[in-house]
Amino acid sequence: MPLYGASERNPENTRTLAVAPYGLFASQSYLDRHPPISSPEDLAGHLVIDTFHGADRLSWEFVKDDERVLVDVHPRLDVNDSLMRAESAAAGIGLTLIPSWIGDLDIGRACLVPVLPDWRPIRQAPLNALWPARRRSSPRLHAFLDFVSKAVTKSGKEGGGPGEKDLLLALPQLRNRFLL
Repeated sequence: MPLYGASERNPENTRTLAVAPYGLFASQSYLDRHPPISSPEDLAGHLVIDTFHGADRLSWEFVKDDERVLVDVHPRLDVNDSLMRAESAAAGIGLTLIPSWIGDLDIGRACLVPVLPDWRPIRQAPLNALWPARRRSSPRLHAFLDFVSKAVTKSGKEGGGPGEKDLLLALPQLRNRFLL
């Protein structure tokens, strides 16, 4: 079972497969209706979709070469699910930070566009595998986890096999192949 985010569950039943970088995305309709964004500082006046946990502001940090910029943003929508944030952004509600592979899927569907592509958000999320304790010593489980880990870490490399997004979409079929 893939799991994004920190996993403090039983470390004997969890393995980090990769760390997913985040990207900043919005719909073209949102960008057409609001002031242009040419630097992270421009984000302060924009509508933002993120996980605020009820706070009235949040700081987003971006890096470009040796430059780091910290920007306070204010919530338009407080959502703790990356897919829901992507759907909300695609509907034109605001800008959002989401795992890049989710944004890339929506770019392919012409729902989202990258914002400030030269600036990299420092936010990342681990992709963890979590399995029942009774499967702990299964050689098939370890073979499957090794396969997934290698495929995910090759994501984005020249000729590196399936990308992270392709792999996540194929996990149900892979699970059946390895008969876990």
